[in-house]
Amino acid sequence: MKQKEYILIIGALGQIGRELTDELRERYGKENVLAADIRPKEDVSFEKHPYIQLNVMDKVGLENLIAENKFTQIYHLAAMLSASGERNPQAAWALNMESLLSILDLSVKYKVEKVFGLAV
Repeated sequence: MKQKEYILIIGALGQIGRELTDELRERYGKENVLAADIRPKEDVSFEKHPYIQLNVMDKVGLENLIAENKFTQIYHLAAMLSASGERNPQAAWALNMESLLSILDLSVKYKVEKVFGLAV
C-alpha cells in the first residue's frame, strides 16, 4: 500500500510558494500540506493553515520539524533573490546554499522521498 503524501513547503508565503501551496492542497488535501515561512502565525491568513513559523537557517528547529513528521516531499522555496543578494552576498549564500544543504542532509537522514528546490 502506497504511503499517503505529507508535504512541507518552506517559503510558502512567497510568490511561488503561495500558488504552489494552493495547488498541492487542492491535489493532496489541505491537511497533508504544511506551509512554513519565517513570518509569524499571526500574520498569516486563515486559509493558509496548517502553517508553522520556521526560520530555515535554524538547523535545530528545521531538524526537529522534519524528525517529528513523516514528510514524503519537501519543497524548499526560501531564498534571497538577486537584488537583495547583491547587496548582501554572504547572507544570500547562507540562505540559498547552506539551507539547501541542510535540507538535503536531513532529507537523507529522515528518508524524505522527494526534495524540490528553487534555483535563484
